[in-house]
Amino acid sequence: MQSASPVQAFPWGTFVVNVSGCFLMGAVSAVAERHGYLSVEIRAFVAVGVLGGFTTFSAFANETMGAVRLGAPAVAIANVVSSVAVCLAAVWCGRATTVLWLR
Repeated sequence: MQSASPVQAFPWGTFVVNVSGCFLMGAVSAVAERHGYLSVEIRAFVAVGVLGGFTTFSAFANETMGAVRLGAPAVAIANVVSSVAVCLAAVWCGRATTVLWLR
């Protein structure tokens, strides 16, 4: 859990890192698929290695369970629903922005 924030507070730090990582994942995917700039190996390294290490799914899961254990199920549900929805939107935005930029 983020030590600077109380357990019942929404974990904004993890949320922002996950959303920005998803945006970058969308951008990398768009570059790789649209123009073939990245080999399969480089794409895997960037997507799995770099961005996988940057995003914080384990922290997300731990913070969500911490909220449940400490009696803040609404925070846990808000974290799961908003993280999934916003991260999916971020991947789409990353792809769309990159496709427009590469024209």
